[in-house]
Amino acid sequence: MTVKPEFVKGEIERAAKDYEKITLAQEQRDKVVQIARILNRYLPIPEMAMKGFISRAIRDWQVEKKTNFKETISWSQNRQVNLTKEIFDIMKSTLTKSLVKPEQEPALNKALNDALEFLKEIIHDHNQ
Repeated sequence: MTVKPEFVKGEIERAAKDYEKITLAQEQRDKVVQIARILNRYLPIPEMAMKGFISRAIRDWQVEKKTNFKETISWSQNRQVNLTKEIFDIMKSTLTKSLVKPEQEPALNKALNDALEFLKEIIHDHNQ
């Protein structure tokens, strides 16, 4: 039996509200929706909240790298894979703090790693 990580309800609600407040360009919104739908296959988080967590991670990445996410659309496959991993690392940090029980971290890590591998395949197929 696979253990699914559980998250603090207040953090889930806050992430969903954050997403409702932000303004994204259409191509950014499309990317967030695509990633959220994939992550929802692996993590029990409502889609709106997942979009909030992803948007936060993208925002934090942009600040850290001083790069606009819009610019990444034209990046090479390798750079897009690295970008995705960096965003997932930021999300992992946030989601780890949102776990109901710290001992669920291995289940969270597995879910994120599995989702990342799936996304890498999509990036690879898209750039063929």
